[in-house]
Amino acid sequence: MFKICDFGFAKFFGDSGKMARTCVGTPIYMSPQVLKHKQYTSKTDVWSLGILFFELLFGRLPYNGYSEDDLYRNIIKGPLAIPECSK
Repeated sequence: MFKICDFGFAKFFGDSGKMARTCVGTPIYMSPQVLKHKQYTSKTDVWSLGILFFELLFGRLPYNGYSEDDLYRNIIKGPLAIPECSK
């Protein structure tokens, strides 16, 4: 059984058109909009879920960096390399 939690950094979007600007959480799971301090909706959670699925499928994170700034740059501008699966 798996449990996913947000460690208290949840934000409720009452109506679907509401936008947010706060930047809290674990950087590796943040969408490019959040990292660039742009407005975002609850759809940014789909990005975070995709990162989690990638990690579960391939056993590694899709983006990395030598520093936090390097990680941010790779998430925002870096290409996504999908590892080959063994058959």
